[in-house]
Amino acid sequence: MSMTAYINARLIDPASGLDTKGTLVTEGEKIKAFGADETAPEGAKVVDCKGRILCPGFIDMRAHRVDAEAALKGGITTVILQPDQTTVIDTDAVVERIRRRSEDSETVNVFPMGTATRGMQGSQIAEIGQMMQSGAVGFTDCRTPVSDSQVMRRLLEYSGHFDALIVQFAEDKSLASGAVAHEGEIATRLGLSGVPAAAEVIQIERDCRLAELTDARIHFALISSREGVDAIRSAKKRGVRATCSVAPHYLHLNDNALEATARLPRCARRCARKRTVWR
Repeated sequence: MSMTAYINARLIDPASGLDTKGTLVTEGEKIKAFGADETAPEGAKVVDCKGRILCPGFIDMRAHRVDAEAALKGGITTVILQPDQTTVIDTDAVVERIRRRSEDSETVNVFPMGTATRGMQGSQIAEIGQMMQSGAVGFTDCRTPVSDSQVMRRLLEYSGHFDALIVQFAEDKSLASGAVAHEGEIATRLGLSGVPAAAEVIQIERDCRLAELTDARIHFALISSREGVDAIRSAKKRGVRATCSVAPHYLHLNDNALEATARLPRCARRCARKRTVWR
């Protein structure tokens, strides 16, 4: 079996904390050796990485569609598929079908998330136990928060029996209704309907209290405000099993990015406003 040596690579492995310049040797499809002191074996094909990063494949945690070829070209080897598909992922049969297709494709790994409530309607909790047994890795209603407090409590109680992860989009729907940007000076000047940071904080604090009450796991996706981060940090100090994540553009853009839309033609500005939700 042929061997390939990737030399002058920046080797990164988050699981072990490795971050060093060195060589990685593969034999066929398996890693044979790696490290700062590793050298290319005699007869091996040598690839000079010239300082580029060599690391495990990336995981896309919020994929709404799967394009295996595009994912692999971007270094993504595992995709977490959101449940808002043409056929909503709210039964174990749908979960099992997606997992089988993924296993048969032998390209990227696809792990589906199931819905938190049936049909993502927010009124009845989904069959979390059955979907988890079929391979669902988490449960969410995507960008539709579970607003009913009683439903959310029952959801967390039920998920706690399986130690299942509930992923919530933190936004109070009534406060965010019709909003397209963060509420503030720039949104006011541009005539855009704004959503206050309090809409995120209110949802987080309610759900953290319910997670504390039920000792369940909860993850808040797409956190977008300092106040939201502070609320989660405070909950974690109390022992709440809460985590959070953020989208890359939330870290690079803020209200100032909205001003560019004011210089676009009216039709383009209308489209841009629909997509602009950074705060």
